[in-house]
Amino acid sequence: MRPWAPRAAVGVVLAAALLAALPPTAPLAARGRRPHYSPGDLIRRLLAAQDSRYWTRAGVVKVERRLDARDRPRGRAQVTRGRLLCARGKARLRITAPAKGLVVADGRHLWVELPQVGQVYRYDQARLAAGGNFFLDLASSIRHYAALGKPRPARLGPGFNPDWDQALVLTPRRGAVADFRRLKVWVNVRRWVVLRVVLDRAGVRDDIDFPGVRAMSAAGLRADPGQRLRKDAFRYRPPRRYQVFDMDGL
Repeated sequence: MRPWAPRAAVGVVLAAALLAALPPTAPLAARGRRPHYSPGDLIRRLLAAQDSRYWTRAGVVKVERRLDARDRPRGRAQVTRGRLLCARGKARLRITAPAKGLVVADGRHLWVELPQVGQVYRYDQARLAAGGNFFLDLASSIRHYAALGKPRPARLGPGFNPDWDQALVLTPRRGAVADFRRLKVWVNVRRWVVLRVVLDRAGVRDDIDFPGVRAMSAAGLRADPGQRLRKDAFRYRPPRRYQVFDMDGL
């Protein structure tokens, strides 16, 4: 199994669920009619929802495929599954298949623990976020690609609710020096959560689903204090006898 960390180092960190509920500010939603947002407005509202988020929990299913010169999938898909908890720039992803593993973002570092080889990889969290490839905090990644790309509406496809789900696609703007070919995002605009992300770049397609995504807003926490996270929810200490590699120093 390859760890979920930047592709240039030891693999791909592409897991995340994002965005708690926004207040029902849209007039169409308030009247019970189907809301519809332009791609630019969809991104803005999606990112604004992060500010009202206390925590997000979700399953994660990532399917990685190699692409040929025409962006057609080739070879066997690599499927990784796990459970994610994230809150305000911190996260804990417990990988369950194809092999057990753990990814923790503690606010300063991203830790990738691989029990099968007794190793831990450490990354600077701020550097990953600045590069747009820190998908444990999807907001930073969407901001990164939105700054380089032009948003357009996209087909939902099967398996989504046309009344409350919308999709958009980002492609690089003309003249932009971009490290991706295409980013497609599916959003539930009733709860303002990301349902799926597909990213094409460098001959690889990462298709990430977030089954069972649940979000708790700051307002919801005040109404239900029992949902508050433990103070050590994102604390990490490498196990004894594990080798720790500082990937920023390589």
